[in-house]
Amino acid sequence: MCNVNECVEGTHNCHSSATCQNTQGSFSCGCVDGFQGNGVDCTDIDECSAGTHNCDVNAACTNSVGSFSCSCDAGFRGDGTTCADIDECAEGSHDCHADATCLNTPGSFSCSCNYGTEGNGTVCIDICSDTWTYYEESCYLSSREVADIYSRDDFSHTTWTSARTTCQALRGDLAVTPDSAEQDWVRRHMMGTFHWIGLGADAVTWVDGTAITDT
Repeated sequence: MCNVNECVEGTHNCHSSATCQNTQGSFSCGCVDGFQGNGVDCTDIDECSAGTHNCDVNAACTNSVGSFSCSCDAGFRGDGTTCADIDECAEGSHDCHADATCLNTPGSFSCSCNYGTEGNGTVCIDICSDTWTYYEESCYLSSREVADIYSRDDFSHTTWTSARTTCQALRGDLAVTPDSAEQDWVRRHMMGTFHWIGLGADAVTWVDGTAITDT
């Protein structure tokens, strides 16, 4: 008894995405991997929609005919089946300003301007002009930075009124430090080299002897 091999002779009716298996007196068809059907009719399996892929949770799945591919999301790197966060801050691949702090986040990063500067993190500018010092949302200027006004050794005639006039001429106002934290900050910035306009040597009274909070 002779057997006709329909698979070899091409007389089968298997789908182009199926394999033909010769049997005694007949043949059978089976869809190849990535397809589904009865072998005569085969359709692509969308592994991405079906959720049968093995892409990482931080990767995108792209369906293709009979298969699929995985690619890591922006901010991650890997082969698609395994993706790790890129630390842009540690690698220096961020675009934060030199006066900003970079904070790594999953898949991204953020920039925040440092104390004394303001902006969106990629651009930061000093809140205070040159020679002024920032503290608690205000800008301060020492007497030493105002040429020929009040020196460390000669401030006996500096009163609240005269000091305030000087400050207002610089488009500011005379500083009042009502709480201990700000007073301590002023003392630290006075050490060794300069006085602040209107302050006595102890940093808590005006040079005319009145208390620092007196107006």
